[in-house]
Amino acid sequence: MAAAVIHSCGNSAVEIVYKSCKPDSNKLCMKRDKSDVKCKEPYITLTNGFTARGITTTIKAIARISECNLLGQDILQEAEVDQWMEYCLTKINPCCEDKTEIKDIIKLLNSFLVDRAFFVGNSLTTADLLIFSTLFDVYNTLTIQEKERYIHVSRWFQEVQNICCTTDKSRTKVVFLRNLLY
Repeated sequence: MAAAVIHSCGNSAVEIVYKSCKPDSNKLCMKRDKSDVKCKEPYITLTNGFTARGITTTIKAIARISECNLLGQDILQEAEVDQWMEYCLTKINPCCEDKTEIKDIIKLLNSFLVDRAFFVGNSLTTADLLIFSTLFDVYNTLTIQEKERYIHVSRWFQEVQNICCTTDKSRTKVVFLRNLLY
């Protein structure tokens, strides 16, 4: 039996992080619980009965237990990852239903990613995976022209999508053109 059980409650970010980390089944296993009405937010349960709830808490627990190095290279990067995860949950997520607001957020993210491959450091982090998961449905509805308008977010999105699809072949992909339209 695993030392900890992750209950994703159907949260795609938690599931993406879990699949990206490829944890040892003796240390960690995941239950989707999508149809369980009591499962409102992701949580982790340890063998001693301790339970911790929340998206960020669950994602960080997966990364720590799996030792998959998605929390940043040092304590400063880890703090930056935490900031981006909080920004995603408090600013990006609430705007996903409002096309005008979410486009303003994407425009802001686009300016941030001008000279960066990832949100923190030079490698994929849980912040990237959470933001990717949050923006997935939004990006799926953008036109090719809109995706080109946010070229840096689109580049980042494609990179994260390609990384995620190597660990999850069943995941659908957002379509991008190889060449820019003029």
